[in-house]
Amino acid sequence: VNLTPRDTFSVEVELQDASTLTPVVAHHAVLRFAHESSVDATIVLEPYQATAMRAVVSVASRGLLSGLHTVSLVVGDIHFHNALAWELGQINVELPPAPPAPPTPLYTTPLLHTSDTTLQALPEITHIMRPPPTTPPPTISIVFTALVGVPLVAFVGGSFRASSLPKLPSSVAGIVWSVAFLVSLLSVLALFGLYWLQLDMFTALGYLGVLSPVIVVTGQYALAPVAARTTSPRPKTD
Repeated sequence: VNLTPRDTFSVEVELQDASTLTPVVAHHAVLRFAHESSVDATIVLEPYQATAMRAVVSVASRGLLSGLHTVSLVVGDIHFHNALAWELGQINVELPPAPPAPPTPLYTTPLLHTSDTTLQALPEITHIMRPPPTTPPPTISIVFTALVGVPLVAFVGGSFRASSLPKLPSSVAGIVWSVAFLVSLLSVLALFGLYWLQLDMFTALGYLGVLSPVIVVTGQYALAPVAARTTSPRPKTD
C-alpha cells in the first residue's frame, strides 16, 4: 500500500480465545512499523467498544520515514507467557523531499560545529587555485621595454652632448650645483625603475618626497646662471 503524508488509516483488532471462542481484551497492544533502515516506530492501540482495540494512524503526525515499512501487531497480556506478534503486511510511505535548511546566521555557531557534531564522513573540500595571469610573449616585452627606454637614452645622451658642455657654469660652485642637480634627476629616474621592479607605491612616494626638495634646491642654484645669461642684454654691434 502506498501512502502519502495526507493519508490516514485505522487498524481494529478483536481477539478470541482459541478454545472457548470468547472475546479477549488484551492488556497491551501496539502496532510496530519497522522501516527498512532498521528504525522502528510504535503506536499504541486504544480500547474501542467492548471487545475491540483500534489505532488511527496519520502518516504526517506519526513521523514515519519515507520508504518501505513492515507493519506488525504485538499483543501482551498476563494470560500470555510471551507477547504475541503477527506481521500484518507492508506499507510504502512516500514523503516529499525535505526543504533545504535555512542558512545559519554568521557567527552563531563555531566554525568546527559540523565536524564536531556529525557522525558521518564530511564531504571532501576541493580547492581551486586561481590560474596565473597570462603574460605576453617575450618578444613583445622586449620591444615595449626598448620603446620605453629610447626616450630615456635620448634624454641622457642629449644632456651630455658636446654642445651642452660650454654652457655649464665656469665657477666651482656652479659646477657643484649642476652635478648635484643631475645626480638628483638620475636618482628620481632610478626610483621610477625600482618602483617598476619591486617597490610599492607608498614606499616610492616616501622616497620621492625626500628627493623632491633636493631637486628643487639644486635645480634653482644650477639653472640660475643659465637664466641670468638668457635674460642679460646682448651688446649692440654696428
